[in-house]
Amino acid sequence: FEPDRWLDDGDTVQFGDQTLQVIHTPGHTPGHCSFYAGGSGLLFAGDAFKNMGGQLRLSEGFNTWDERAALHSAVRLSALEPAVMCMGHGPVLRAAAPAMQRVIAAHKRRLQIS
Repeated sequence: FEPDRWLDDGDTVQFGDQTLQVIHTPGHTPGHCSFYAGGSGLLFAGDAFKNMGGQLRLSEGFNTWDERAALHSAVRLSALEPAVMCMGHGPVLRAAAPAMQRVIAAHKRRLQIS
């Protein structure tokens, strides 16, 4: 596989028989993207979230370019209410939306954002 173009927010790409929507999700890195297959509710979140030791977390701390941008991206992904979320770190999460909303609320408290 060799990339032949830059991806913009809202673009679509074909992956097998799936059409994936490109979602710009800066935070972990400035150009981070996630990919969503709306028909099946499958979200490839990349490093926007991580599932470490059975705990869902946002990208944060020293390995994150901008924590507030990461939070904004997480809110955007949560609004999709994905049925399944695949992350760059940790196991797949099913019925992901409630766990996403809990970790977002905790992150807002930590950053003192209402």
